[in-house]
Amino acid sequence: MNSRILIRSNAKLRIATYVFVLIVVASPIVLGKLNSHILSGMSFIALTSIASIVLLVKSPSYYISFCIWLWLLTPLIRRLIDFQSGFSVLNYYALAPIIATLLCLFSIDIIIKNIRTWSILLFSFIAVLYGYMLGVLKVGILPASHALTEWIVPLVISIYIASNWKIIEQMKGVFVNTLMLGISVVGLYSLVQYFYLPGWDAYWMKNIPMTSIGQPLPFQVRVFSTLNSPMVLGPIIAAGIIVTLNTRSIVGLIASSLGSIALLLSLVRSSWGALLLGLVVLSLFQISRSPDRFVKLTSKLLILLIALALGIGMSPLYERLEQRFDTMKSIKEDVSYEERQQLYNNVAEEALTEIVGKGLGAVGKSQVLKKGGTTKKTAFDSGILEIPLLLGLGGAILFFIPFVVVIYTTIKTPGLLRNEFYQSSLVVIIIYLAQLPFANRLTGPAGVILFMLIGFLLAARKYEKYNSSKKINADIAIS
Repeated sequence: MNSRILIRSNAKLRIATYVFVLIVVASPIVLGKLNSHILSGMSFIALTSIASIVLLVKSPSYYISFCIWLWLLTPLIRRLIDFQSGFSVLNYYALAPIIATLLCLFSIDIIIKNIRTWSILLFSFIAVLYGYMLGVLKVGILPASHALTEWIVPLVISIYIASNWKIIEQMKGVFVNTLMLGISVVGLYSLVQYFYLPGWDAYWMKNIPMTSIGQPLPFQVRVFSTLNSPMVLGPIIAAGIIVTLNTRSIVGLIASSLGSIALLLSLVRSSWGALLLGLVVLSLFQISRSPDRFVKLTSKLLILLIALALGIGMSPLYERLEQRFDTMKSIKEDVSYEERQQLYNNVAEEALTEIVGKGLGAVGKSQVLKKGGTTKKTAFDSGILEIPLLLGLGGAILFFIPFVVVIYTTIKTPGLLRNEFYQSSLVVIIIYLAQLPFANRLTGPAGVILFMLIGFLLAARKYEKYNSSKKINADIAIS
């Protein structure tokens, strides 16, 4: 009877979550008619916050699911509203997923009670707060605070997931299902964007100072799907493919296929390379621990490659992708390589000898909030240089300690590596770190997905230890 009640309860929560998502997607119909970006922005934030609080109280699992949907869909919602109300430089809607995610801090009692589960993240937390204080002093409170949200929100949600280790199995199932559906939606919209390019996307592209995403025309756009940049889309899709491909569901294969097309159309070569690396590492895990799973994974990869080859070969995609691959062969034609090389030449010595740090907000898009801030390109195309430059060498070391510890402890916990999801989570951490020479993927929306997986690994390790101790105690009681 209890199991039936639980199943019904979960079904109701799942329905409630997707009703909330549909309301969010439909909200531009009403909000776009308000003709006030402040009013529509605040209304959107209120709507998403109320939904988040309801789910937070009812179910941590579906609260996490809703947060993922907000991070994936909010940029598209903003474009739909802008298309009706006129373009606004101020993006109030971007606060919605940030506030929704930070609402988990209302569960402070659970977080404090389980501090030992996530205590390793305090190293990164201290490093980020140090960087924020530096930023306030050196750059100003507005750019530093804007940058803080990019860095602190992923950490907060990771801590929340780790603190809910007792329900980790339910959370894991809901997370994987959300990611499979989310990657499918993002992949499908990428195809629409490339072949058709909806008016709201074209309108947004014409009004933003970003030349790296191509032309606002079909077949000439670097897809960013429901997100706001190919550089954000790339790592999220690569992570999603690693997780969804390594499941036993046909939906996972469909999601991986659609995600792969989106990743190709984004033309983010660092994420291409990261995905390839991830698939190699995942295959090595499978070979060493379960040859049967390796055979299944290889079969899925072959199906995926055949489908991609047929789809690309019979469409205009082939020409576009061939041009992008050609730039990898010829360094002279590779503009992004030249720019990155120049960045390393100019900043490497300063970044790698920066003891104190310049503080959050000193580089990147937060610069637009500085007094006399620029609207020109603010991207900083190297995470390896950005992190020590902002946090100082000591702060950078502190920030990376949890990554080293989580990778080491996961490998040393046999029970975790036998599970496909935790294998995938570990591989995602590795491929995110591998992309650091090209950009900082550890913050913002991409960082949220990464740190969610870190939270799952911390929770799983605690859950594994708890079950082991229970088994030992039970054996002692029997003997």
